[in-house]
Amino acid sequence: MAEDPPLSAELELAAAAARGDRAAIERIEHDILPAAVAALRALGVAPDAIDECLQRVRVTLLVGRDDGHPRLLDYRGRGSLRAWVRVVAVRESLMLQRRKDVPLGDAVLAAVPDPADDPELRYLRDDLREELRAAIASALATLDPRDRMLLRYSLLDGLTLDEIGAIYHVNKSSVSRWLARTRERLWEAARDQLAIRLEGQNDTISSLVRSLRSGLDLSLERLLG
Repeated sequence: MAEDPPLSAELELAAAAARGDRAAIERIEHDILPAAVAALRALGVAPDAIDECLQRVRVTLLVGRDDGHPRLLDYRGRGSLRAWVRVVAVRESLMLQRRKDVPLGDAVLAAVPDPADDPELRYLRDDLREELRAAIASALATLDPRDRMLLRYSLLDGLTLDEIGAIYHVNKSSVSRWLARTRERLWEAARDQLAIRLEGQNDTISSLVRSLRSGLDLSLERLLG
C-alpha cells in the first residue's frame, strides 16, 4: 500500500476539491471517503445509514451546510486528510442519528486511525483490534463517572467546551483542562491494559497507544473546535 502523500499535498487537494475541481473531488471520493466508511462501520452504523451519512459528509465537505462554506477549507494539515474526514463522518453520523445506544468504548475506538491511515498500524490484525477494543473498555471502567460523561458529551453528543461548561457551571478553560486530564488517564489505563494483554509486545503496545492518543486528540479537536 502506498504511503500517505505529504501534508502539503493534502492541503492542496482539500483546497482544490473545495473549489470544485473535478479531479480533486474524485480523489476525495476514491482515496479519502473509504476511511470514513470504515469509521462508521466501527460504530455499528447500518449500511443504509452509512449511505445517508456519506451524502451529508459530501455536502459538508464540498458545499457547506447552511453558510455555503465548504468544510474542506477548515482542514489545516494537522494529521492526514483521511483521518480528518473520518472525524467529520463520525460527527455527522452522531448528529444525524443521535445514537445514545452507541457504547462509549466504540466511539473511542472509532477515533483510532484506520490502519490504512497510519503506517505504524498497517500490520494491525483483527485480533489486535479486538485487544485494543477490550483494553479501551477496561480503561474506561477505571475513569470516574464525570470523566466518562465528559468523553460522552464530547465524542457522542458533540457538545462544545462552552456547552459542557454550562452543564457543570464552569468556564470552557476548566472543561478543557478536565478533558486533557481525562485523556491522559485513559491513555495510561489503556497502556496498562494492553501491557497485560500483549505481554512482551512492547513495540505493538507503543504504536497502539500513540495512535489512540493522536486519534482521540484529533477527534476532540474537530468536535469541540
